[in-house]
Amino acid sequence: MTVQEWVEIEEIKSLRMKYSHYTDTLQKEKLMALFSEDFIMETEASFTQPAMNKEALSQYVDELFSRHKPHEMFHSVSTPLIELIDENNATGVWYLLDYDVHYEQMFRLLGTYNDHYRKENGQWKITKTTLRVMWPNKWYR
Repeated sequence: MTVQEWVEIEEIKSLRMKYSHYTDTLQKEKLMALFSEDFIMETEASFTQPAMNKEALSQYVDELFSRHKPHEMFHSVSTPLIELIDENNATGVWYLLDYDVHYEQMFRLLGTYNDHYRKENGQWKITKTTLRVMWPNKWYR
């Protein structure tokens, strides 16, 4: 791996870490800036739509943030596997532990984020993410 490839991977890792931080601290403007204009989110989770574009995600975030105070949600991400496809495209897989202090059972779900990234105007953006829920909704065999 070259030094430049390492730098690109670290910049991409920063996107997902910022996603968690901005979500958990209710910073919508900074959160939405992480996504490309053609962003799509797919999810198997029962608590949201099966697919959302950036506009639908923005509306979902408004509703989600209206129910929370900062740090009542904790999106703990780890074990990133980032692969550069070329100088402007990459993929990543992250483990997710999702907590929400609003509920008696604080641990909400265990899953993975499966991301696609694109470099736009020198900045990496998330272009697509798929949330795969391992628990409690289903186990993969």
